[in-house]
Amino acid sequence: MKEVIHKIAEKYGIHPYKIEQISKRLFRISDGKHYYALKQSNLTESNLEVWEYVYHQAYTQNIQSILPVYLTKQSKLYEVNNQSFYYLTPWLSSYKLDHQQLIKNLYNAIGEIHVKTKRTQFIQTDTLISKFTDYQKYVAELYKRELYFVELFEKYKFMSPFELLVCTHFRIMDNVLTVLNNCIDLFISQMQNDKEWNYSLCHGNLNLEHILHHNDTYILNWEKANYDNAIVDLSILLKQLVRNYDQSSSQLTDSFSAYTNNNILKKSELYLLAIYLLNPYPYIKKIQDYIDNPSNDTMINQVKELQYTSRQLSFGLKWFEFVEKETSVKDNNKEI
Repeated sequence: MKEVIHKIAEKYGIHPYKIEQISKRLFRISDGKHYYALKQSNLTESNLEVWEYVYHQAYTQNIQSILPVYLTKQSKLYEVNNQSFYYLTPWLSSYKLDHQQLIKNLYNAIGEIHVKTKRTQFIQTDTLISKFTDYQKYVAELYKRELYFVELFEKYKFMSPFELLVCTHFRIMDNVLTVLNNCIDLFISQMQNDKEWNYSLCHGNLNLEHILHHNDTYILNWEKANYDNAIVDLSILLKQLVRNYDQSSSQLTDSFSAYTNNNILKKSELYLLAIYLLNPYPYIKKIQDYIDNPSNDTMINQVKELQYTSRQLSFGLKWFEFVEKETSVKDNNKEI
C-alpha cells in the first residue's frame, strides 16, 4: 500500500518522508516539513462532479469553512488509482473545545455555507401540498401500526425487554404522531402563500466527526454533498447529535441563533425541520423487523437501536416546542 501512497503523493509533487495509516482509508504523510492528509474516498463517477463543485463554490464564494483540497501537478482535485479516487488536504490538529462552543462553531460554519450557496426557485405549491397531505395519511397508518404492536405485546404473559420498551414508549409515540400531524398542518398553511423554495449546498453526512477546529472551524469529507433545502443537512446533524447519548436539547436550541444569524429560516422551513425530526418510520420499522425476525440480532442491540430512535423522536418534540416559541416571536415582531 505504501508504494501506492508514494505514487499518488508524487502526483502532488510531494516526496513522502513518513507515511502513517490513521484508518482504513486515511493516511498522514510527512515530507519532513509539512503534514498532509491523503484520503482514499468513497467517491464514484456518479457523484464526482458534485464533489468537485463543492470546491469550486468554496473558491468563488470565498467560503473559509470548507477544508481546502490540494491540486495535483495536472491541476486536478483528485488522483485515480485502481478505480479509487484519492484527494489530499492539509493535516490540521483539531483543538479541544467545550461542547457548547463546538456546537456554536458548527452552526455558524454550516450556516455560512448554506447562505452563500443558497438558490431560490419558484415551485408548484399545489403539488408539494398534495405530497404532504398524502404523508399525513401515511402517518395515520403508522399510528395504527404502533397501536397494533402495543396491543399485541400486551397480550403476552411475559414480554421481552424489547417488547416492554415498545409499550413503555407508547405515550411518547402517541404524542409524536399527534404533534407531527399538527406540524404538517402548520407547514401546509405556510406553503399555501409561499411559492419559493430554497436550495443550498448540503454536506449530506453532517456530524461531529466531520468537523475540525483549528484556528478556524472547518467542515471536511464532502463526498455525499448535494443541493437540497438546508433543512436536510440540519436534520441529519441534529439526529446524529442526540442519537447516542442524552444530549441536552437546550444546548442545541439555545445555540441555534449561531446558525440563523447567518442563514435566516422561514417559518415553513422551521416547521419542515420539525417534520423531519419527528419522522416515526425508522422507529416503526425497527419494531416490524423485530416481529419479522426477532433473532436477527442480539436483544441488547435491538433494545439499544430502538432507544436511539426514541431519543431522536423525543428531541423532535422538544424542537417543535422551540419552533413554536420562535415563530411566535416572529409574529410578535411583525405586529410591532
